[in-house]
Amino acid sequence: RFQPLLLLAGIIATIGCYHAVRLFHSWNEAFELAGNSYAASGHFFHELYRYSDWLLTMPLLLAEIVLVLGLPQEKAASLLKRLIGAAVVSIFFTYLNASNLGEHGTLVSWVYWILGLLPFLYLARILLRELSLVARAQDPFEKQCFLKARNLFLLSWAFYPLATFVALCSHGFGEQGLIIFLVVASIADFLSKCGVSFYVYRMCSFATVEVES
Repeated sequence: RFQPLLLLAGIIATIGCYHAVRLFHSWNEAFELAGNSYAASGHFFHELYRYSDWLLTMPLLLAEIVLVLGLPQEKAASLLKRLIGAAVVSIFFTYLNASNLGEHGTLVSWVYWILGLLPFLYLARILLRELSLVARAQDPFEKQCFLKARNLFLLSWAFYPLATFVALCSHGFGEQGLIIFLVVASIADFLSKCGVSFYVYRMCSFATVEVES
C-alpha cells in the first residue's frame, strides 16, 4: 500500500527539479553580468514556473501527508478535498499578488495578501488539529515522523506570506531583496518537497519492516 506514496514522492521531486532548472535558465537569460552587478537583458524572467510548480506539487505533498496515515477512504477523500482546495486558492491569490507587486495600488496588494493568507491558515488548522489527532493513534515512531513532515511543510510554505508581508511593508523588493527572496524560496521549496517525502519514506519503511517481522 506504500508504493503509490513512494511514486508520489518521485513525481514531486521530478517536477520540482524540472522547474528549478527552468527557473535557473530563465534567470540567466533575463539578467547579465555588467561589471560587479547584474542588469536586465531585456528577456522576461518566467517566475510563473514557480507557481505552476506549487500548483502541481503542493496538492501531491498534501496527499502524501494524508494517505500515509492510512485513514478510511471516505475520511481521506474529504480531508484531501478541503486541503487541496485551500492550497489552490492560496496559490492563486499569492500569484496574483507577486506578479503585480508594485504595479497596482497598495490596498489591492494587501487584499490579495489577505485572500492568499486565509486559505493557508485554514489548511494549517486542519493539519494542526484534525490530522494531529489522528496521528496520536499511530506508533510513536510514525507519529514523530508525521509531526516533523507536517511542521516542515507548514514552515516552508509560511515563508511566502511572510516574505510578501515584508515586501509590502517595504513597498516592494529591491534588487538585493529579490535575490534574497529567490535564494530562500528555493531552499524552502527543497525542504518541503524533499523533506516531507523523506519523512513519508521513513514511515513507509518502518511500517514495512514491522509487517515483515
